[in-house]
Amino acid sequence: MHVADLTKAEHLHHAYIVVGDPRAGSGQVVALLEKRGVATKGNPDLLKFDYSEMGVDDARTLASYAFLKSVGAGKYFIITFDRANDAAQNALLKVVEEAPGNTHFFFCTETLGGILSTLQSRCIAVRGDASKTDPEASPLGAGFLKAGYAERLSQVEKLVAASQKTQDRGPVRAFVRSLIAEAHMAHTTPAALRTLLQAERHLRLSGASPKLILSHLAVTLDPIP
Repeated sequence: MHVADLTKAEHLHHAYIVVGDPRAGSGQVVALLEKRGVATKGNPDLLKFDYSEMGVDDARTLASYAFLKSVGAGKYFIITFDRANDAAQNALLKVVEEAPGNTHFFFCTETLGGILSTLQSRCIAVRGDASKTDPEASPLGAGFLKAGYAERLSQVEKLVAASQKTQDRGPVRAFVRSLIAEAHMAHTTPAALRTLLQAERHLRLSGASPKLILSHLAVTLDPIP
């Protein structure tokens, strides 16, 4: 999923990580907001920050702005950084979770590699460069959310068996990431998105069971029309 795809989303999620050239990603977010009818010039509810390395004091500054009352219907933060230390990212967790409901964050950075799993689990990752494909994208998730429970469980069995054979969890994580993208564009509930984001986070844990996690998704997520 790319930034441009979000023009089709009925509602924006509260937080995104835009992966790719950070400054180019920032510009693409501005273009996205313009297409969604958000004023991007002279708008006190649109705040842009650019850091070489974001530290904890920078994160606290963001928090102080995030909890201020918006002038209009909502607030938009475009935060560009080359690096963010762990203390800064931990400080952002509360901001992302507890900021007023119509506040949206766009974290623009080159790679997900430097982002803590706890922060990733609260955000939807999108690519900034529409000319590139997501290396973790997977076609396997297509149709999963529309399928019945028995068909879902059958798909899970095949995916887990292939993962166990190769000892590679990459395709399983890619599968969940594709479900996140599909669920977001299909206007599923915020609770369903949170469940998928938490599943992606749990799959990063060495002792986690892919079969249990995927089976849980298969039987708890409501089918989408």
